[in-house]
Formats: sequence, C-alpha cells, structure tokens
Amino acid sequence: MVAAAIGIAMICGCGNGHKQSQKSRQPQTIVRTEWNDTSKHLSPFTKVRYEGEKVMVTYNGAEYELTALNGLPVSEILKYCHEQYGERWQKRFAEDLVPVMNDMGHPLNPDHTVSLTLVNVASGQSTDIAGAAMTGENRSAVLEAERQAEP
Repeated sequence: MVAAAIGIAMICGCGNGHKQSQKSRQPQTIVRTEWNDTSKHLSPFTKVRYEGEKVMVTYNGAEYELTALNGLPVSEILKYCHEQYGERWQKRFAEDLVPVMNDMGHPLNPDHTVSLTLVNVASGQSTDIAGAAMTGENRSAVLEAERQAEP
C-alpha cells in the first residue's frame, strides 16, 4: 500500500524526485493581444512621460502622477511591462495600454473607460477619476508628444 502511494506521488510529480524537473519546466506562454489591432489603440492620456519609476501623465490638460489604473497600482503594471517587454517597456505602457492590460489578465471594459488615481503634481492631492474616456485621439496625442520629445 505504501509502495503504491509513493509510486502515485512520483508519477504525479508530488514526490521529491520531481522537484528538479518542476523547476526546469518552461513558463506558460502568454497569449498576447495583437499589437496592430487599431481598436486597441486607445488612451485616457494625451501625454506620458517617466520620472524614474513614476509615470507622469497629462489628463484633461493638466499633468499628474498616475498611481493606479482600474485599481491596479502603476508599480505592478510597470513591473509587468519591464518583465514582458524589456527595453520597450515605456513604449508599451504609453502607446499600448489596452493590449498591456489584456496581457496582464485585466482586460478593459467595452465602454472604453477606465478609473484613474491621479496625484496633482503641484498640490500632492490625490484624485480618483471614474469613467475616464479612452480614445484614439488621445493615443495619437501621446504618439505626437513622444515624437516631439525625441532628441
């Protein structure tokens, strides 16, 4: 009976004999959103820039620090972008927010709005915005601001 239990444990990978093979298994492949899908080219911001690990965004004509999007801390989103997109992490966050959130398993709602937590740079006051519209025009403005900022 004991021998049968040990055999089952080893077959299912529950025994110590499979620890090495469990560590060497490849991570699951993430199914990524198609980057060229123009219906995904949306943003609630008109400009995105970075101060270290802080994301500074222009929303409704004013600059803020973005601290959360749909309740997800920006630090988590940036960590994911660093891990998944390497040197292109800033580009993916600024230009491809919809696919990034999809890839993270946090798809955005079909009405193309998000909730934002913004901190006013001048006053330090935090503001929650519910239903911030994500538009193609905003994303185009982000692209144009990035183009103008290039040396």
